[in-house]
Amino acid sequence: EKVSDGCWLVDHTHQIGQEKVLTVMRIRESQLPPPGVPLRHQDVELLAVIPGKEWKQEDVTKVYQELTERCGVPRSVSSDGATELQEPAKNLGKPRHQPLVFRDPKHFLANQFKALLRADPQYEKFTVQLAKTHPALQQTALAFLAPPKLKQKSRFMNMRPTLDWASMVLWHLSHPDSRSRQGV
Repeated sequence: EKVSDGCWLVDHTHQIGQEKVLTVMRIRESQLPPPGVPLRHQDVELLAVIPGKEWKQEDVTKVYQELTERCGVPRSVSSDGATELQEPAKNLGKPRHQPLVFRDPKHFLANQFKALLRADPQYEKFTVQLAKTHPALQQTALAFLAPPKLKQKSRFMNMRPTLDWASMVLWHLSHPDSRSRQGV
């Protein structure tokens, strides 16, 4: 249905081999839940799920143009900040009615977190030691203390398991009489 409103949520999802899937969803303003109520599956409309080997700006531009012809121009477009997803969105609509294009907060904050940690030499030492610790413990009696493997993608959006593990290790180091350390 052609309705010029709402926000498009755009991302490359599910990389399968060399193919990535371009996904575009829309949240209509008229379907937004009241403030404080989270979005539900039925509040989001799937506009496109398209696999492709590469997604250049020209490819994304073509998809966006087809979607605006079929669904209308969105008021905003949110993505992870990838240039090939953001730049084509800036040319949608007429000059005074172009959508607001922005990075979603989760990716933005993860990138800020990444910049802070990468500048910290202690974090670099920590990740080097973490990478050595996992294989050193995994097939020993201490395997239950092995750290989670660091993810290569979305690492800074998925720090929770690593931080939980580090907190657990610090707790055990400060509590030598804990049951988990008996016999260790």
